[in-house]
Amino acid sequence: MDVGVSYDSDLEQVEKVTVEVAKEVMQEIAPELKEIEPYIRFHTFNDFSIDFTLYMRVNEYFDQRIGKHLFVKKLHKRYQQAGIQIPFPIREVYNMQNNSAME
Repeated sequence: MDVGVSYDSDLEQVEKVTVEVAKEVMQEIAPELKEIEPYIRFHTFNDFSIDFTLYMRVNEYFDQRIGKHLFVKKLHKRYQQAGIQIPFPIREVYNMQNNSAME
């Protein structure tokens, strides 16, 4: 699963929180796989975020959907609690008539 975090983020904290949440999800949907640790790999300095991929095991192919669903909900909540931001694109639009910037 691909995720992006703000450039202001402490990447060690991002990794710790993300892996903790992934372990919680695995415990719910695939407790017998708990010895297989989830992990993340940072890979891109994107326009608005530092991007990474989460690798997490599930038992069945169809467990991927519920796993992603639970992971997104739990990660969003934990990131809010930890002050980790998932950025969104911001564009500045310039009005050429009076040379002022609008967001």
